[in-house]
Amino acid sequence: MQLAPNGTVKYAYPEKGNENVYIDLFADKKRRGDAIYARDNRVSIMSEPLELFQGGIGLIIRTPIFVGKDFNTFWGFSIVILKVNDFLNTLSLPELCDGGYNYKLSVIQKNSNNKIVISESSSDDLVNAVEHEFSVLNQNWLISVGSPGKWINELEYTYKTYILVFFVFALSLITYMFYRLLIKKEKMYELSYIDSLTGLYNRRAFDKDAKKSFKSSILFFCDLNGFKKINDIYGHEVGDQLLIEVSKRMRSFIDSKGTIYRLGGDEFSILLNKNDNVDVNVFINELFEIISESLLISDVVINISISTGYSVYPVDGLILEDLIRIADKRMYQAKFQYKNRNKV
Repeated sequence: MQLAPNGTVKYAYPEKGNENVYIDLFADKKRRGDAIYARDNRVSIMSEPLELFQGGIGLIIRTPIFVGKDFNTFWGFSIVILKVNDFLNTLSLPELCDGGYNYKLSVIQKNSNNKIVISESSSDDLVNAVEHEFSVLNQNWLISVGSPGKWINELEYTYKTYILVFFVFALSLITYMFYRLLIKKEKMYELSYIDSLTGLYNRRAFDKDAKKSFKSSILFFCDLNGFKKINDIYGHEVGDQLLIEVSKRMRSFIDSKGTIYRLGGDEFSILLNKNDNVDVNVFINELFEIISESLLISDVVINISISTGYSVYPVDGLILEDLIRIADKRMYQAKFQYKNRNKV
């Protein structure tokens, strides 16, 4: 199983054997089309058989996750990977060979209608074949069974048809079970790592991610200026909506360059991917300008701004605790300077 925030695989279970799966789905040529279709149509989608980074051939089921107040904000994907050989070993197809029958199981390609053989008892053409086409999610499959002689009688034919129907049912049932598992996994993940108000990652997610990536990221701590006053004057409903709108602006500004976390209240953190072209001061000023644009909430024009501090490994510290302390200190220095500039 994998989780891919913003389309980039960041979490995989089990970790062993999945060292090479951490890719951007939207940038990978083989996976981009399915990822875009699943996101834009809000549907689970099964890939055609792909060569896996873990080795072997697999079927990949991707389910888009949407978060936020109205579940309109794309969060990323939950992913289940079925290794074809391991999956086929759980079925009873080889038992057909015991009765003198041969079979082929194929996936029908969507664009060309070509058949990709997934499993077969023999590479020879099937004799006296019967076929059954069925669908699992967005993929069409074809099971073909051939007899070395004529089919014996209607009872035998009916019996084998039941086997095929059972196979279809079993495959559909397994798919449904995986789907339900994904739903539960998504809900558990949402509750434990996602801020319910803004749809951003929460402090728990920050603590986990920062330990892994503080050496390869620039750490930012942010705090809204004057948020308490807005809450006191206009109420918590307006304050909550303000936090949602600020989060949307931050997400749009950061995009795929990093990850944003709401630590609590009006405090945020950003883990920005290190890049030689990143100018920290320019980044902070641009973020300030974007957040400072006026907002209209419940017929009230709201003006808010943001104070930001940062730290960089190894210049500002060699351990995460020191980097957090420096970024927090610089944030409060920026907040103090902002208050002095705006004193009447």
